[in-house]
Amino acid sequence: MRPSLRRWIYLGAALLLLGGAARWIEPIQKRRQAERLTAAPLDQVASPDMVLPVLMAVGRAPVVDYLWLRAVRLKDEGRYFDALQLSKMICTLQPRFAPVWAFQAWNMAYNISVTQETGEERWRWVRNGIELLRDSGIPMNPHDTQLYRELAWIFFHKVADYMDEKHWYYKNQFALMMEDILGPGDHCDWEGIAAAPGDWNKVAADEAVRSLLEECKARGRDLSQPGVLLGLLNQRAERKRSEESPDADPVWEVLDDPARAKAIHAVECYWRALRVRTEPKLDPDRVVALRKAYGPLDFRLAEAHAFYWSWLGVNLGGNRAVRLDVQQLNADRIQNYCLQNMFRRGRLIMSPEARKGVPPLLLPDTRFIPIFEEIVKENSKRYLPSERTDQSNVEGVSANFEAGYVNFMRDAVVALYEEGNRSAAQEYFDRLRRDHGHPDYERGLDQFVTTVILDQLKQMTVAQALARVTGYITQGMALFAYGHDSQAAQYLVLARAVYEKYHESLPKRSGLGKFEELVRNAMTLMEPRLRPEVYARLKAKMDRTLGPAASQPAAPLTTPIG
Repeated sequence: MRPSLRRWIYLGAALLLLGGAARWIEPIQKRRQAERLTAAPLDQVASPDMVLPVLMAVGRAPVVDYLWLRAVRLKDEGRYFDALQLSKMICTLQPRFAPVWAFQAWNMAYNISVTQETGEERWRWVRNGIELLRDSGIPMNPHDTQLYRELAWIFFHKVADYMDEKHWYYKNQFALMMEDILGPGDHCDWEGIAAAPGDWNKVAADEAVRSLLEECKARGRDLSQPGVLLGLLNQRAERKRSEESPDADPVWEVLDDPARAKAIHAVECYWRALRVRTEPKLDPDRVVALRKAYGPLDFRLAEAHAFYWSWLGVNLGGNRAVRLDVQQLNADRIQNYCLQNMFRRGRLIMSPEARKGVPPLLLPDTRFIPIFEEIVKENSKRYLPSERTDQSNVEGVSANFEAGYVNFMRDAVVALYEEGNRSAAQEYFDRLRRDHGHPDYERGLDQFVTTVILDQLKQMTVAQALARVTGYITQGMALFAYGHDSQAAQYLVLARAVYEKYHESLPKRSGLGKFEELVRNAMTLMEPRLRPEVYARLKAKMDRTLGPAASQPAAPLTTPIG
């Protein structure tokens, strides 16, 4: 065969093979997307001026090494903002390397933040760490479970938990920030936000909305501009919460018209949806689905955001070819921790003086008990097939979650019993006794709860008992001051019950003083925290509840501690 003919045959065969291979490009790409093996295009997630450095191959490694050393030196010298800029550049030069993003975010939220003195300065660095992961790292690595888990952990451990001495400042600032987006209180219309169109022209096309816009514009307020309507509505709610006089702005002649309520709601939902998507980067449709599946998640709480991002990490993260994916397991655990926290302190009540730095109240929410049980068993399905049948003592619960599940359910039984919901307490007690046999459950619900409470009281020193009773009293007073009278009365009843149970179970131990004296001491401590008119209102309510003698402020604190 002539060489030239052979070359033509090879060329023809190559073209045929290339054409055949091209037919598989689209199916392979779809399979890669289904298996979460694709990354977001750099030109969609990086600024145009940084795409070239990211794509640079020759010389990138020594540049990155130099920047790492320089960033550490700047941090040690206290030049934190210069270090921040270098950290962002390092991440941009290594956009697909998840540990780089995780380290830089952790460095800001933990290492740099604790070097600052004020709560405001610390909160700025915690937010820098959150925003680095949420706004840049995850969009560049949408299928990396580690980044979702790291972000969820910062929300949970740094903001929601109590490990940082400035945690109350973080909680208050985070709740205020989210209330500015969602509106004050826990009554956000997530369904309306999720249903809102993304195009303003579609909202403004409605005749009722056009009329509303014209009437408000005639009074000097253009509701088609960002921040105008939400600012008015948030300001009205803040004034109501602080019991201040209503705003006299003439636009309220229009906004208070019941006939325009539907149009106002449509405009409000559009602007809130826009802010939800662009600021905390939440998908309203996913939020609605999560709230339906997992209960009344309050997104003024950092726990709700931690739950959201850990859930995304489990469901959007890539499936690694390992027997046990530690990143996914830890993301599952964060979800469990969040639900436990929301059971113990998932009802958030903002202070009328939150803008002045008074932190919110965090109260238990027993609605999360069945939800926690359900999610633990759902997450366990992923691990049970690889476990021996004798690894866990609780049916349907993985050994990875067993200890936390049992401890949570014990606490839940006691909480429901103390709340007065005996039927629910009995139901969970029977389930716990059936699934996790233990001598503590053999004597019935009443004896179990009594034993738990007595064991807690026996282990308390006088100082601990004093702190517990005083805590209940102070919580009740705060609820009175915040306007939640029925809940306040329940806390005062609980304070007296614990006080009496302590003395009844340990008659030889003394030191708490009289209950009325504890109330007077708590009133003394509460007075400087409140405005005079708020304190006067609190005192009047305490007089009606406990009698004037008990609610009179004490001069010095006479109750001994220890």
